[in-house]
Amino acid sequence: MKLRVFKNVKRVGRGMCFGELALLNSQRRAARVVASSDSLFGVLDKKEYERVLGKKINDEFKSKIAFLKQFRMFKKLTDSRL
Repeated sequence: MKLRVFKNVKRVGRGMCFGELALLNSQRRAARVVASSDSLFGVLDKKEYERVLGKKINDEFKSKIAFLKQFRMFKKLTDSRL
């Protein structure tokens, strides 16, 4: 049996979200989500997400990408790699 070791990348709390970049870029999430205690989750598909939250976050994301692409080392990277 192969033992899998997971790395804690981000801890989210009440009112926070995860997986938003996957929705914005039409890709799978880059990480697995594991609850450390009893939890309730709301699930939004891409259409609902964009309607509720997407424009604001998408504008912020595009602004950050534009900033990073000013630097030579980042110019060749795709938006999803940044």
